[in-house]
Amino acid sequence: MGRPKLNIDSEAVLAAAEVGNTNTDIAHIMGCDESTIRKRFGEELERGRALQRDKLRKLQWRAAESGNAAMLIWLGKQMLSQTDKQEVQATETFSGRWRVASQRAQEILAAEGQGQEI
Repeated sequence: MGRPKLNIDSEAVLAAAEVGNTNTDIAHIMGCDESTIRKRFGEELERGRALQRDKLRKLQWRAAESGNAAMLIWLGKQMLSQTDKQEVQATETFSGRWRVASQRAQEILAAEGQGQEI
């Protein structure tokens, strides 16, 4: 005969997952083993973590809408694949060596080749 089934409130597990507790932390809070939480409350864990992500997204969106430049940039990178990487192009020189030049460096080199001062 095994141990008696622990009476663990599923709403408490959901609430603990929603604020970011790990399975191990929830188990410690509820006074049981982590495997008990994982096996008996998988749905509550998933739902709680989904609610947590939803709240965070809403807070980030509100911050962006209020003009938070850092959040606008971050969301642009995450959702729109925007980057602030500089365009780099490899070009071959007459000596056969390879060099890497940014677009601005190429403009400078082109102007120098035409005898213009920059």
